[in-house]
Amino acid sequence: MKQTATERAWQHAYYVAHRAELIAKKKARYPKYYAENRDRILASNKVYRDVNRSRWNGYKREQRTGWTPERYDEMLSAQEGDCAVCGEHLDRQLQADHAGDQQRGLLCHHCNSGLGMFRDSAELLTLAAEYLESYREEVA
Repeated sequence: MKQTATERAWQHAYYVAHRAELIAKKKARYPKYYAENRDRILASNKVYRDVNRSRWNGYKREQRTGWTPERYDEMLSAQEGDCAVCGEHLDRQLQADHAGDQQRGLLCHHCNSGLGMFRDSAELLTLAAEYLESYREEVA
């Protein structure tokens, strides 16, 4: 049976007037519903994630980094699929400024970890490079 516009308007007005109460009741019922239907809910969620893997990954990346899937693909294309530091094939690691939450580019896992270990400090990286060079000169 199809609802009339009057019935929909009445339901909407009722919902608006009793919104907080209705939400509280729903929240009170959900733990019991989840406990009774946990396996079915988890299976349904897994099917959705498997069917929509790229959409799901894009959503999770956007939650973590603020980059939309389109922005990520744009940056990946601009870098031709390679790490911005070493030029190796990219394993799809997003590199962010750990201090300021500014996305700078896409780096492989090793380069991203290395910059993080040096606390994103150009000074520390310069000192480390000088140390490696001095050690190389001593060995040669």
